Amino acid sequence: MSKFWLLGVIFLLSSTGWGVTYQVVVPGKAVLAQGRQEVDLKKHSVGAVTHHLLSYHAKKGDFTYEGVPEGVHSIAGLGSQTKILSDEEMLTYGWCFQLNGKTLKTLPHQSRFVSQEDRLVWFYAYAHYKRGKWLGGCIPANQAPGSF
Repeated sequence: MSKFWLLGVIFLLSSTGWGVTYQVVVPGKAVLAQGRQEVDLKKHSVGAVTHHLLSYHAKKGDFTYEGVPEGVHSIAGLGSQTKILSDEEMLTYGWCFQLNGKTLKTLPHQSRFVSQEDRLVWFYAYAHYKRGKWLGGCIPANQAPGSF
């Protein structure tokens, strides 16, 4: 009977999936990549896992990727850029991430997963600078003035 129980547990884990769920979303909410990856929670940061996963997708030819565990430089040709709106206002674009629906204030290599059930989403975003003040950051790019 214990063999059947073990087989049931293996089937349940394989059918429901195990590991951190990840997505890469580009402007317009198109999902560029998604999947599930088991993570050594004590050993690997969000940045290390991201770098591994995005490098894997780039090697497969899914999209281009430039980055390091400390941050993403570009995905699918979308990288850091600045849009000048006036002599007092600009938008700066780049990649941000959310863990379990929250945008963290730490860098990816300083951020940790809590469980195998965590959800990681990378999205292209902007920060808004006007008259010497940052008005917001990590705002999805498709919500930018003049829309991206």
